[in-house]
Amino acid sequence: MSYSISPDNKIKMKKVIQQLLAQIRIGPEFTMVAGLTYGAETKPFLYISSFNDKKNIREATDKMVMNPRKGTATHLALRETREAMLRTKNGRRQNHKAVVIVMTDGCTNPPEKSDETIAEAQRLKDPESYEAGVSSPEVFLMTFPNEKLDNVKDLAPEEREKLEGIKKREFEAIPSKAENRFDATFDNMKDKLNLILRTSCKEIKTPGQ
Repeated sequence: MSYSISPDNKIKMKKVIQQLLAQIRIGPEFTMVAGLTYGAETKPFLYISSFNDKKNIREATDKMVMNPRKGTATHLALRETREAMLRTKNGRRQNHKAVVIVMTDGCTNPPEKSDETIAEAQRLKDPESYEAGVSSPEVFLMTFPNEKLDNVKDLAPEEREKLEGIKKREFEAIPSKAENRFDATFDNMKDKLNLILRTSCKEIKTPGQ
């Protein structure tokens, strides 16, 4: 929920997430979900252990923080995912696959924290980061245009080039493999997320089925 994402697009993103969650079979024998938003800080709104039914999950997503403090602390979001979201104490099941979808419109801000983001991305995917019987997740990255940065006219060319280089390194480091990166818009993100879900969760119902 970056400061650079417009309020309308934030609402659109939340609605798409809720629509897709409605397609998934939720429960201990099927799929369990968790989520957090982030800006300068992380704001978890759902742990795997929180709820097992769609009604409560819908209410939790309704309450997700949409306007965290200005910043893009991707390093903190990746760390919280590894240290809290994917732990058995918070509902992670042993011997079950985990999938992480990171959605962002740019690189870490402040850029000085980019090395931490890359290090946290590596830790997130490292099997040694997890308890016995718990595997590292398959990580997907969904990127969006950064409308505010793209429209800044007085940004020095060398500064823009620097930010593009940071973004390139982070976007290469986060997903488990290159084909797990999806460049999306706020208009086609549902189709992109559906593609990720269909390849990750066999029980997903796709539109028309």
